[in-house]
Amino acid sequence: MTFPSYPGQPGSDDPRQGLGQQPAYGQQPWAGQPNSYGPPAPQRTDADPSTPYMWAIAVTPLLSLLTLAFVDISSYLDESLRLAEAGSTAAPSSPGMLLAQLVSWGLYALTVVLAFFDWRALKRRGVDRPFAWPWAFLSVVYVIGRAVVVKRRTGRGVAPMVVYLVLSVVSVVVSVIIVGAALAEFLPQVAELTPAP
Repeated sequence: MTFPSYPGQPGSDDPRQGLGQQPAYGQQPWAGQPNSYGPPAPQRTDADPSTPYMWAIAVTPLLSLLTLAFVDISSYLDESLRLAEAGSTAAPSSPGMLLAQLVSWGLYALTVVLAFFDWRALKRRGVDRPFAWPWAFLSVVYVIGRAVVVKRRTGRGVAPMVVYLVLSVVSVVVSVIIVGAALAEFLPQVAELTPAP
């Protein structure tokens, strides 16, 4: 039995190729078409996924923790209280806080630049389709995504991600402890100034 086809095209004996489907004219059926990502990349155990750029990214949480050394949190809170007492809506100014913010933005920019060099180094080492460096604008996404991709491609390369995540957790815990201690000293001053009901 021959099924109908478009004008000018030969009919087909294949019941799967009915109305509205293209004839085979040298094309593979849809299931045989390669996807846009291509076939899975083979593992290259000889490609070293450890780059100095990725290790530099891995220690950035520790560097961001060091920015707390620039800020005198107690003085910052005292100035905030003085401004509030005076009825001022101005934000407290602190050279240390400004320096900490500048260092923080510099580390952010450095992470993006290092991610580009890391991506380029992985390509030069033969790692097929490394994780895209623009994800470094969302720092932790690049670190995790890169680890997943290099693990699939080379069978290793997760250590920088582990170091990054551990240092991030340590950085948050230490920051909370430092700021919490400063607030604990500051809150009695606020309580003294608050009028009793």
